[in-house]
Amino acid sequence: MFLPDVSSENPSSLNLLSKCHAVINLVSRLDTADSTAVTLRSEYDAEKISFIKSWADSNTSTNLDDEQALAIGENHPNIQLKARAGSGKTRTLVNRAIFLQNHCGIPANQILILAFNKKAAEEIADRIREVVGS
Repeated sequence: MFLPDVSSENPSSLNLLSKCHAVINLVSRLDTADSTAVTLRSEYDAEKISFIKSWADSNTSTNLDDEQALAIGENHPNIQLKARAGSGKTRTLVNRAIFLQNHCGIPANQILILAFNKKAAEEIADRIREVVGS
C-alpha cells in the first residue's frame, strides 16, 4: 500500500498519518482474525460432523450426511429443518431427539418436535420409541 511521505510536513499531517497507519494495522489484524475464526469454525464443524456421524452410527445404526449431522449437533435451542420430500428430515429430527436425550442428558419432556401432520408426528414418536424404549 502506498502512503505519502509527510515527514517534512506539519505536525497535524504527521498525526493524521499516524492514525492512518493505526487504522491500516487494525484492519489487517481484523482480516487475519476473521480468517483465523473462519478456519477454526471449519475445523470445529468438521470435528462435530465426524463425532455426530460416529455417534449416530453406533447408537442408532443410522448413516447421516454432513448437513444432517450439523443439524443434530446444533447448539441453538431451536432449529427448523426445511428440505425436499424424502431428504431425511424425520431421520434427522429423530436422531436429534435421541442425541439430546442420551448424549446431552436433556429430559424427553423438555424436547418439543413439531410435525406437519398427525401421521408425521406419530412416525417420529414411533421411531424415537424404537431406540429409546419409552
